[in-house]
Amino acid sequence: MQLLPSLVAGLTVVCATFPDARKGRGGNIEISDFGVSAFSMFFMQSASFLAFQRALEKGQGRSNGQTLFGIGRIPSDNYIRDRLDEADPALLQPCFERMETLLAEPPILILDEPTVGLDPNQIVEIRDVIKNYGKNRTVLFSSHILQEVEAICDRVIIIHQGKIIADNNLSDLRQEQTGKFIKVVLKESVTAEAWQGLDQLRRIRKTSDFEWELEAEDPELLKKQLLSLSLQNNWNIVSLQSENRSLEDIFRGLTKTIIHE
Repeated sequence: MQLLPSLVAGLTVVCATFPDARKGRGGNIEISDFGVSAFSMFFMQSASFLAFQRALEKGQGRSNGQTLFGIGRIPSDNYIRDRLDEADPALLQPCFERMETLLAEPPILILDEPTVGLDPNQIVEIRDVIKNYGKNRTVLFSSHILQEVEAICDRVIIIHQGKIIADNNLSDLRQEQTGKFIKVVLKESVTAEAWQGLDQLRRIRKTSDFEWELEAEDPELLKKQLLSLSLQNNWNIVSLQSENRSLEDIFRGLTKTIIHE
């Protein structure tokens, strides 16, 4: 069942019961159109939605008010207020009950940046709510705050320039991406050109004066090549290890081109 059409259908039925004290003027506008028109502004979160739809209706003979909300004719904002002021709010109770039924247990819950603006305690609380809700239904969690994605999600989809570039369980994605990266710390400061000739090297990024992040085709072979290169150039390797990467690191690695610094 599609949620919006079902809500609009129920609201239209309820609004048709509103009192209508008009004496001819505007009688060609159904009384239900007033209630549904008011609802459409709240739903679209735009005070200018109806004004734009009236202009669209006048210019093209049809509007989104008709196709999305089934509004026959769109009344003016002042006219809506005049008509709805006469309606007892209790008349909307059947519509609220219908909405509660439809929204009680949706099979899919879509959340967009739900932790933005919350304090640390509230963030922890909403994380727990989302994880508990997701135990027996699907939660689609959209966020640019990747620490929240790591804390909440089991599966991650990364979209870059309109294309899906990663789709995997978070644990598998970490294992897949982390195993390819090596962190090298030297005593000497070297340039990016000094690493040329390593055929197992895919990407390289300088993270500080003496630290480098290397992405490998085969990590074990690259480590052997690095040891050989350090002997040839009399480098002192302080540390050479596979790097534990956060989801933010993985995202940057997948969406950035080759970097030489």
